[in-house]
Amino acid sequence: MENSQQPEEDKKERAGWLGLLCSVIVPIIGITLYFVRRKEVENPHAYLYAMMVGFLWIIVLRFFLRYYLQ
Repeated sequence: MENSQQPEEDKKERAGWLGLLCSVIVPIIGITLYFVRRKEVENPHAYLYAMMVGFLWIIVLRFFLRYYLQ
């Protein structure tokens, strides 16, 4: 009979919402979390996606502030 459940040490957690939020607000944290936790979490690429969203948000905000608030 085959056991369908994985042992506890094989189960990986997913990227936490706090780390993703920090990655959006301060993108360098996303790169750091990716390299530090890539073997610990199931979806480390989520940190990189959040980092990219943060960079895009900074670029859009910068152009908005430069051209529309002069």
